[in-house]
Amino acid sequence: MKKSLKATILLTSLVAVLAWSDKSRYDITISELFEKSIASDDSTYMAIAIYRCSALLALVNGIKERDAGIVDDKDVSGELLKTGYYLSVAKQRQRGVKVDLEKSMERAKQEYDRHYMKYKSWMTDNYDASGDYWGSHKDLQSEILDCTSIAQEIL
Repeated sequence: MKKSLKATILLTSLVAVLAWSDKSRYDITISELFEKSIASDDSTYMAIAIYRCSALLALVNGIKERDAGIVDDKDVSGELLKTGYYLSVAKQRQRGVKVDLEKSMERAKQEYDRHYMKYKSWMTDNYDASGDYWGSHKDLQSEILDCTSIAQEIL
C-alpha cells in the first residue's frame, strides 16, 4: 500500500473518529475499516470499505448529475467495485478457498447494492430533515471525503 494512502487514512480517521456522531448508519467509518485492515493485515476490511466507497460515490455522482447536471468524467465507482472484488477473491484464495469467480462477483454486487441502499436511505432521511442530502451532515461529508481521497490513491 502506498505510504501516502496510509498517511491519508490515518489523518482522515483521526478527524472522522472525533467527528463521528450517533446519527451515523454505520458503527465504523471508512477510515477505521482501512486502519483495521492495516493493523490486522487482513484485506477483508479494506474490501468492505472499498465496496462502501463504490456505492457512496456512485450515489453522490448520480445525485449531482440528476440535480445539478454535473457529470463526473472520472466516476470511479465501477473501478472501486472491481478493486473490492479482486481483494475479496485474493483473500479467499489466500485462505485456501476454491473460488467461484461468478459467485464472488455476485457477492460483490450484493455488497455494493446493500451499501448503496443504506447510503441512499441515510441521505434521503437527511434530505427530509435538513433539505440537503449530505451538505449539513458531517458524517456523510466525512465519508465522501474519505472515499474520494481513497479512490484517488488507489486508482
